Amino acid sequence: WGFRDYPAALEEFTAALRSRPNDADIIEAIGLIERRQGRWTQALRTQRHAGELEPRSTDIALQGAETACMMRRFADCAEIADRMIRIAPEQASGYFFRSLVILQSRDAAAALRVLHEGLERSDRQHLLAFAWPQFVWLGTPEDRAALAALPVAAFGSDTVEYYASQGEARLALNDSARARVLFDSMRASSARRVRRYPTDDAAHSALGIAYARLGRRADAVREG
Repeated sequence: WGFRDYPAALEEFTAALRSRPNDADIIEAIGLIERRQGRWTQALRTQRHAGELEPRSTDIALQGAETACMMRRFADCAEIADRMIRIAPEQASGYFFRSLVILQSRDAAAALRVLHEGLERSDRQHLLAFAWPQFVWLGTPEDRAALAALPVAAFGSDTVEYYASQGEARLALNDSARARVLFDSMRASSARRVRRYPTDDAAHSALGIAYARLGRRADAVREG
């Protein structure tokens, strides 16, 4: 898995499953590999099975909700998100996915209400970092200021996501000079990731976005 050799990783987890057929963590890992391989329907089925074995695991539920949303199976995503909020209201991810589902009906005010509920009930910094695009585009000036004040540690080791969120928040707050500095940091961090993983589409996409925000059209098109 760490070396992105998904067939080999799948073999290892499948072998482990033979001796531990009801191990939800192993089944979840298989679902993640299936998702990486583009086997979306099977991945969701596998992740749902893991969730049935460990119904109170928010980590497993998070992966299932993410898969369902990426497949645009919003009814499935809503069901999982509601269960996450019910069993672990202090966890930010349930509010994030519930707001994504609501946005499909174009009710931005309702989606923001769910996010504000999450800010009151869950880890505030985690939710701001997890749902930063919604707070940039839907949030109040106070939400954006709170986002702009987040430390890099709120994003774990993902400096690209940190610089992207901070740049967009600063643009929304009309601080274009600071935003440009942050997008240049995003460019540098994304470029390092591209050099390390030259076939990583997400890294190229992030680099393209950074170039676009810096006004470097040709570079953005090349990476995009």
